[in-house]
Order: sequence, then C-alpha cells, then structure tokens
Amino acid sequence: MNFLEDYTNEMEKRINDGLEPSRAFISYYINLFYRLDYGDERDFICDKANDRGIDAIYINDNIEEIYFIQSKFGDSTKEENFTSARKIGEKEP
Repeated sequence: MNFLEDYTNEMEKRINDGLEPSRAFISYYINLFYRLDYGDERDFICDKANDRGIDAIYINDNIEEIYFIQSKFGDSTKEENFTSARKIGEKEP
C-alpha cells in the first residue's frame, strides 16, 4: 500500500467514526507522527471555533515536552497534491 492509499483509508475510517474532516486529518497526523494507538490521539485534539489557531496539544511526559499543533486541511486527496511533498524528500541527483 502506498502513502496515498493509506492516507485515504485512514481518513475514511476516521470520518466514518464521526470526526469532521479537519479533525480526522489531525487525528491521522498525531497517530502517524507520535505513534499512538488509534483513538488515543483524540484527547489531544482541540480544533474548534475560537481555538486561537491551536488544533491539538500533544504532551510527551517522557521527555517533558509540549507540542502545539496547527494544521490546514483541504478536501482533495488527488495524486497531484502529493507530488511536491515527495519531491521535497528526494535527494538531488
């Protein structure tokens, strides 16, 4: 499975579980980046009106750090939207 297929499946799963798309995106990011079990990340999401731009707050007690997460979400999962992201990670020839 490639990244786009995984992303699409994970977003559909979260939306089917009742999350709005922007919250589903934050949920997916937190699970992927911080390696939490599915569902545990929801305690960190605070995306709502008047949130002052903070969509999630992740607290890592092990290393005593707090992460403030701000995200932007669009409703398109077309392949071309991921092309530039892949190019950023590629090494120069």
